[in-house]
Amino acid sequence: ALLGAGRVIDAFPASALTIVVSSLVKSFASAGGRDGATERHPQLFVRLADRFTHLLTTKPEDFSTQDMAHTAWAMGQVTVPHPAFFDAVARAAIPRLYDFSKTGLSHVTW
Repeated sequence: ALLGAGRVIDAFPASALTIVVSSLVKSFASAGGRDGATERHPQLFVRLADRFTHLLTTKPEDFSTQDMAHTAWAMGQVTVPHPAFFDAVARAAIPRLYDFSKTGLSHVTW
């Protein structure tokens, strides 16, 4: 059932996607540890990161600095590597570094 959710990921607008990524990661971590959850469902996190990367690359103006910070932190908590995701966040964040809160900046730079 959870992997069925991956089929609708492409329909998420930017604002909803950041909430979905952060919520899923937090839920998995609470339910049994971040490593175990991502090992069981790595495809879901890859799809989420792919969609976020695409939106961030094509429509960076749709993302607030808080959206970028929260999602970067959440994806940093999982053990599914996705270099393109972190590269997209870095590229979108650099021109807006002064717009980030201190906490937000720490989330996109760690």
